Amino acid sequence: MAATRKPAALRQDADAGRADAQYALSIALQHGLGGLSVDQEQAAVYRRKALTARGFMPITTYIAGLNGAPGRVGMIQVPRYDFSGARSALVERRVARLTTPSPVEVADCGGGENYLRLRRLWRQAGGSP
Repeated sequence: MAATRKPAALRQDADAGRADAQYALSIALQHGLGGLSVDQEQAAVYRRKALTARGFMPITTYIAGLNGAPGRVGMIQVPRYDFSGARSALVERRVARLTTPSPVEVADCGGGENYLRLRRLWRQAGGSP
């Protein structure tokens, strides 16, 4: 989502409270995608918002009785997340593959500094990450 949607639309959805948009905007800010400048602090703010619990879900559970006492039904509150830590780890692995150049790419561009310069120019021209 961070690489396919415009930053203004992402920011609008993120500010409206959508966890997937908040996380996508954090990725875009962290890596400077979509013409955004890199802003690690804002990326961390949106990432925290995306991974925050969005309330609780009540779940009933049976608690067995001991020593002849009757059992009972209890209620527990389980935090509800719209964007989980496991999903976050999966996204991070995918982003690392997109943003970390292979040695062949670096060699084809004539070295690391030239690769970074060409990648920056490609992004400015509207190319993908």
